[in-house]
Amino acid sequence: MLFASGDALAQEKTRWQIGVDGVAGLPQGDFGESVGDTRWGGSFYFTRRLGSSPVRLGMDLGFHANGSVDLVLGGAGARGRSAKDVRLTNDIYFGHFLSRVQPVYGRLAPYVEGVFGFRAFETAIVLKECSLDCTLSTLSTSTTVSLGGGGGLSLRLTGNDESESRFSLELGARYLFGGETEYFLPSDLSALADDLSPVPHKSTTSMITVSFGVVFDF
Repeated sequence: MLFASGDALAQEKTRWQIGVDGVAGLPQGDFGESVGDTRWGGSFYFTRRLGSSPVRLGMDLGFHANGSVDLVLGGAGARGRSAKDVRLTNDIYFGHFLSRVQPVYGRLAPYVEGVFGFRAFETAIVLKECSLDCTLSTLSTSTTVSLGGGGGLSLRLTGNDESESRFSLELGARYLFGGETEYFLPSDLSALADDLSPVPHKSTTSMITVSFGVVFDF
């Protein structure tokens, strides 16, 4: 009877979970050696708890923005173009199926999770200003598999074990294995100064991500 009451209480407790995070992406391996800098972005996720269990299933969506880089073209091949006429942007968008195990009760709720999905890499090269040939404007998108796992901790700020809704802070980290894809770096675009086509860089795309945000359970 006691176990039945506990199951009924758990069934009535919060089922859905929505989170919004700021995310720092730290490229690893060959990807880290090429890209170097931390990539900043954000993510949104939702999960639903399975019955009275601590298992949750859902999805997360997000991005890592590399910002833009203005490049200087020099040499004879510049053909009169201005000093800052090329803009390079490299951005990453991701979507994962998410599985998470997290206690239903308690003010502190650690969790472990696994993800599987895809990452899209978008590279844009645009001539912003020029006095002669202004034809170069490219947008390249490639997609690769993304999977991994991690964990974190939620700290409940409002509500209690019997509440129908809760608001929490959350800190987490993941290691994501990424397949091979192509992208441009500033060094790859030096060919433009001699009117040659740039050659994209290629590598696997593993990353460590660190996230911090807010979570609403209801």
